[in-house]
Amino acid sequence: MFLNAEERKVSAKERSEKFERRLAAFAFGVAASIKAFQDRVFWRVMLESASVTNRWVNTIDFQNPEAIAKAFRIMENNIYCSLSTCSFDGYPWVSPVFFAYDDNCNIYWSSAIESKHSQNLYSNGGKVAIAIFNSSVSEGTADGLYFYGTASELKPDETEKILKLLLNRAKRKHNRTADDYLNDSPRRIYQCQPQEAWVTGERLPFGNQLIDTKIQICLESLRKYRNYNSEARINKG
Repeated sequence: MFLNAEERKVSAKERSEKFERRLAAFAFGVAASIKAFQDRVFWRVMLESASVTNRWVNTIDFQNPEAIAKAFRIMENNIYCSLSTCSFDGYPWVSPVFFAYDDNCNIYWSSAIESKHSQNLYSNGGKVAIAIFNSSVSEGTADGLYFYGTASELKPDETEKILKLLLNRAKRKHNRTADDYLNDSPRRIYQCQPQEAWVTGERLPFGNQLIDTKIQICLESLRKYRNYNSEARINKG
């Protein structure tokens, strides 16, 4: 079978395109293999028990179901958190705030725009740390949940939806509307998007002392656990 010039041109183009597709697939496969190798190396380095060399942080239980469940219980059963901020020139500040959370475990609270912690957020790029715990328990028995993340003023078009989350968590009724946090109001609703999370770990003996440890937990696992529980309650109800 003989091909004319036009057919040969089309055939060459098809072969070229097929080769490019194979080359792209090969490059993708190589990249995936490299990433898989990097991930394996990363986890070998990072997954370790709590010790003095890693500041007493347990990463082996990163996705441990019991640790994830503990973290969610702490978030669910407490309505106040300690909000830690820092001014642009390095002065720290901690404030207790009433909070709510959403499906992605973002943390929300309302505050005055001119309050110290709000001004700190505006001046330092929103860097924030949060601790949630029950301070009424006996000494040595408290469990805490820790977040590090970035906080910002909530977008106006999300105010009504998030206000409902806050009002639903409140133990007494409030006649508040979104307008109480918009426009000329001196207050706003703020949002923290966690980037890392930890939960209280076991107390380890060290000489004649007990050392408190933390477990770094997977935020994605915490989000899935929260949503699974919500769906289970809806189905049960």
